[in-house]
Amino acid sequence: MAKQLPIPKDPYGRVEWGTDEGFEVYLGNTTKDDFNDYVDACYNKGFNLDSHRSDKYYYANNSKGYQVHVEYEGNNVMSVSIKKQQ
Repeated sequence: MAKQLPIPKDPYGRVEWGTDEGFEVYLGNTTKDDFNDYVDACYNKGFNLDSHRSDKYYYANNSKGYQVHVEYEGNNVMSVSIKKQQ
């Protein structure tokens, strides 16, 4: 599942939760520009169906039935989650 996502610029972080259906991580050392670059990379990796983007979040589906949610939490922290669509 994680192979569907782009590799973040700085992988420093922690796993918030993880199951067979998905996971969520919080990544530190992430600037607002890093967040925007990561969102662009998600789009380019196929997470571009039913997408919604703002200056603080992005969510979209891919053709394999997964949904990604990326959020800029502030203080150089970004959360990324991926889960199988129901």
